[in-house]
Amino acid sequence: MGCNHIIEDVIWIDGYNVLITLETMLDGKPLFLCDDYFHRDIRGVFRGFKIGSKTKHALELMVSYLGRYPPSEIHILLDSRISKSGELAGNLRTLLKREGLPTDVVLSTCVDFELKKKNEGIVATADGAIIDCVKRVIDLPACIWLENYRMNIQPDRED
Repeated sequence: MGCNHIIEDVIWIDGYNVLITLETMLDGKPLFLCDDYFHRDIRGVFRGFKIGSKTKHALELMVSYLGRYPPSEIHILLDSRISKSGELAGNLRTLLKREGLPTDVVLSTCVDFELKKKNEGIVATADGAIIDCVKRVIDLPACIWLENYRMNIQPDRED
């Protein structure tokens, strides 16, 4: 799915999945383009996620992108079992309200289960179990990265 297809559509965002991937990009850590064409890291941060120096920048990148390609509705789901999820939800609400975006930030104990049931709108995640269950999905961190940073990739040279 193209990156600008979120305009005037409903988007469901796997909050920590997207945020951790964006932070990985900002840290310059390795990401892998997998065979389903979604980018994933191998840091294994999920349960141990902590709001850090890159978190605010990652949130601002996401909110700015959503502001440029405004969906009709934005639903961000955050795992409530991760420390400081309430604080993160509040920060997201503030940033999104400042952009004037129609947003619902929800804390949940079963984000994956809830996202797997979304048959309408677009789901932003790189979680393969969710991707396999939904009709429309987007690699939101890749879209944000491609728009904000130019990739200078040199081809391998044969000597």
